[in-house]
Amino acid sequence: MMTSKISTSQLAKARGLVAKNLFNELADVGYITRDNNEWLLTDIGKAAEGEYKQSPQFGQYIVWRDFSPPL
Repeated sequence: MMTSKISTSQLAKARGLVAKNLFNELADVGYITRDNNEWLLTDIGKAAEGEYKQSPQFGQYIVWRDFSPPL
């Protein structure tokens, strides 16, 4: 079974959080880091199954396993 992946912003929305706050929380615990106005995965984030996706509209962004509960 393939696990779906969603962006950090989508994950925040599914959890009822503000995306900026989730990005900051993920950075605080070491899953991502900020470099030159870009969020990057750390080794911890990669171990947590974070991955990069590429979008023609948004460029590179990070996706995570979708842990959100079904509606």
